[in-house]
Amino acid sequence: AAIIMSSVFLAYINYVLTVQVLRRIGYKIEPLKPLKEFRLPKSFLMGTLVIIILTILMGYVQVVDYNTLVANVFLIFQLIYLIQGLAVASHFMEAFGIGKVLKIVIIVFVILNQMGLLILAMIGFMDSFINFRKLEN
Repeated sequence: AAIIMSSVFLAYINYVLTVQVLRRIGYKIEPLKPLKEFRLPKSFLMGTLVIIILTILMGYVQVVDYNTLVANVFLIFQLIYLIQGLAVASHFMEAFGIGKVLKIVIIVFVILNQMGLLILAMIGFMDSFINFRKLEN
């Protein structure tokens, strides 16, 4: 899970640097959508449920260490749904008119707090099927 999470982070940094280089040499690159508009596809929730069911079934087969598998699956989904939770938080902070500096302070504080990470990931998970922000897929 740590390898996947660090790979996602490094891929994003690579993307940002590549876009800057390509823009300097004259290529027109479309910017990414703002974080507040990020939304996982509807099918992702079904994929999550399938992977959780398969993970539970692996406990009966005992091919791999079940606790390690559960921890890795949990961490990967926590990261994915954390990003969606950050998008929900960003959307509502902007809707309530919270300034950019205060928004960054709040997000950093929540990320540095383990309970905050879990709450944001749960909000991201719930947004997958409730669609708090009423965004289209």
